[in-house]
Amino acid sequence: RILRPSIVVGHSETRYAATWSGMYSFARQLLVLRRRSEGQLGTFLRHTRLRLIAKTSARANLVPIDHVARDAVSISLSDSAERYFHLTAASGPLIGDVLCTIFDLVGLRPPMWTRDPDDFTALDQALDRAIEFYTSYIRTDKDFDRSHTDAIVGADRAPGGLTIPELREHL
Repeated sequence: RILRPSIVVGHSETRYAATWSGMYSFARQLLVLRRRSEGQLGTFLRHTRLRLIAKTSARANLVPIDHVARDAVSISLSDSAERYFHLTAASGPLIGDVLCTIFDLVGLRPPMWTRDPDDFTALDQALDRAIEFYTSYIRTDKDFDRSHTDAIVGADRAPGGLTIPELREHL
C-alpha cells in the first residue's frame, strides 16, 4: 500500500513537531536568510519586501501528525483491496495566507507576488534558491482524493484544515 500524506505538521493538540522538516524547514530557511542578510544589510529585510512566485489562491493541505498516524494504522489494519491512500486534511488555508503568516513570524514583511523570476533582485534569487524544494507546494494546486482513506476511517474523521491562528501556534 502507498500512503501519501500532504504537508505534515505537529501534533493537533500539543503542536509538538520532532523535526525541522516540511513547513518548519521552509520557515527555518526564511529565518536563516534574514539572519545572514542582517550581517551585511542590517535590518534591510525587515523594511523591504522580497519577491516570491506563488499560487496564492491554492490551498495548503496541512495535516497534524497524529491524524496521519491514526489513519495509517487504520488503513494498515483494514482488509481494503485499494493500494493508494491520501493522508490529508479535508481542506486548508490559502497558500498566500500561509506564506504571509510564516514571513510575519520570522520577522519579514509580507512578500510581493510575481510571476516572472526576471523581476527578482539578488535577495529574491537567494530566497528562490533556498526554497527550491518547496516550489511545487507553493506554485501549484494540490488535489487529494481521500475517498479510499475515508472508506476505511470515515469521512467525518478527516481533520479540518488548520486555520491561520492555529498555524501561528504550530510555528
